[in-house]
Amino acid sequence: MDTPSTTNTWNRSTMEKRNYRVEVKLRPEDYMALMRFCDRSTPGGRARMRRLYLMGGACYFIVAGFAFFDENHGVSDPGQFGIYLVSSALFVGALYYVFLAWLRPTMIRASLVRGSRRQLLAPTTLTFEEEQLVLENEHGRGTMSWRHLQDVAETEEYLFLVVGRINAIVLPKRCFESEDAREACIRFVKDKAAVTG
Repeated sequence: MDTPSTTNTWNRSTMEKRNYRVEVKLRPEDYMALMRFCDRSTPGGRARMRRLYLMGGACYFIVAGFAFFDENHGVSDPGQFGIYLVSSALFVGALYYVFLAWLRPTMIRASLVRGSRRQLLAPTTLTFEEEQLVLENEHGRGTMSWRHLQDVAETEEYLFLVVGRINAIVLPKRCFESEDAREACIRFVKDKAAVTG
């Protein structure tokens, strides 16, 4: 099922009486959007990216350090040494950009399609209950109390439920049967985040 569907008509008053379910079938690009969001917007994700940048800086200083042992580019020739430092920065920076912008996402996408993360794309039912969120798919069932909800972020295509320093749940907006249902859901989870945050 490529396009998820909703099983009830969402409105806040009926939330007290019955649960609301959303059927979600994530695509690889949805999970990649989740990874980008976590890297940029969660405390743990930002810390992880800082570590990656520090590793890149360390690689540069290691490469630049070789100049001290090179008779042709050492500190005895400031001009050559400067050229070496600049060219090293460009080289290491280009390699690191390729890693962050292409290689890392490609490896993650490959693991989603035919690797260890493939189960993350399994069709999942999200049930929004008054006290908790329930996630169910062919691999099992999990619950999350709303008190663990730290923040709610919204983009043009997604709703992100931040539930930890580095974790979030992605809910593509295409899964809702109508704009009213989507807006009611967003209001509901934002109310939960305001209470628990």
